Amino acid sequence: MMVLVVILNISGAATGWSSEQTINEPVAIFWHNGRELKALTILVMRADGSKAVIGTVPVFAYYASYRGGPGSRGLPQTVGEMFAAQGRAAVLTAVSTYLGLPLSKYVAIEQKAFASMSELVGPTTINGKEITMATAFEQTRLGIRHDDQQVVRAFSAKLRQPEEWWKLPRLAYLLIGAVDTNLTMQELWQYYSLYRQIGPERTYKEAVQGKDFYIDGVKYRAISPREWQEFFPRLLK
Repeated sequence: MMVLVVILNISGAATGWSSEQTINEPVAIFWHNGRELKALTILVMRADGSKAVIGTVPVFAYYASYRGGPGSRGLPQTVGEMFAAQGRAAVLTAVSTYLGLPLSKYVAIEQKAFASMSELVGPTTINGKEITMATAFEQTRLGIRHDDQQVVRAFSAKLRQPEEWWKLPRLAYLLIGAVDTNLTMQELWQYYSLYRQIGPERTYKEAVQGKDFYIDGVKYRAISPREWQEFFPRLLK
């Protein structure tokens, strides 16, 4: 989510857009390096703007009722394998079914293109330490840092400084290569507006839980149908 919000702030800095929120459909956020899925998160927000949930679907997760289990041959067993073999649309359909969630909106962020954006923006200082956007996201993805809003504010403030404005046209060009989405920019901004209203103190993050195990050194997470179906309803209470 942090990457998406930074991108929206860049867009806002370049265009001066502002908008009241009018939508709150769930949105899937894919972070990938070509055919390798690095992370998948799903943002769900209450329509009244009182709460947001960022649910992480582990790339090594598989649906426990798959015939044959993860050691079998045939269809991909993990979310990551499904992405590599069948693409984003297949993952959206499958995860939507598992979660019992109407999931058609997505934002896909290409790691290499985002790295180029991060290099152009350059580092900023947070709590006395220099850091780049790419490093901040990677640390967030791995659970090392939990200061998304502080990171967003720091990079947004940096890009709004007059001496940084020359970067905005180039950043807008890089956005085309970094982001693939079926949302319009207006819709993206509406998501951000609602998320900003909710704020970090009412945003809850959790990964879909299950039983982890290894086969031939490869990690899997077996997730029961019940856990999939109850995940967001439980967190949105």
